[in-house]
Amino acid sequence: SLAMACDFVIASDRGMNGAYTSNVNKVAARLRARLEEEGVEVVRYMVGRKPISYVRFRGLPIRRSWDGFSDSPTYAHAVEIADALIEDLLTPYEEGGVDEIYGVYTRMFSMINQEVRTRRLLPLEVVEGVHAPEAGEQLPLYEFEPDPETVLDELLPLYVRSRVWFYLQQAAAAQLASQQ
Repeated sequence: SLAMACDFVIASDRGMNGAYTSNVNKVAARLRARLEEEGVEVVRYMVGRKPISYVRFRGLPIRRSWDGFSDSPTYAHAVEIADALIEDLLTPYEEGGVDEIYGVYTRMFSMINQEVRTRRLLPLEVVEGVHAPEAGEQLPLYEFEPDPETVLDELLPLYVRSRVWFYLQQAAAAQLASQQ
């Protein structure tokens, strides 16, 4: 199948944080292996000097990378990364575009509990049948003004930026916790 995915990996600029970055690298490698088994080509987007050098040391390609802000990301960083991801999603496959985007980041639950997560960011999955209507109940009918495509074109960048911003903030908090 002609499919390409992007794995967008967030870890640390610095060491001295235990297994924080190596856990992220392991989960990212598992994601890649699974996608490649399915015949999907994978391109790398990396955030943080540690995962970047880990991948470069192995002579593996990186499409885009960012570093220098892993412990204090700003919304501007999230916008820059998200916009690059969206640009790749909107590019045709033949020109190197991607069909799917996965985020790999560390979710912070508490100072002692952080978990590396893999989340498919795009395409969005529509979950149907959450609520079956009772007899005589009417489902809400929506009229989109403007049409759904225009609405999605406006919302998609905001959605991706907010997810990337969330991932960056979670990763920064988990990184700081693992340095304690």
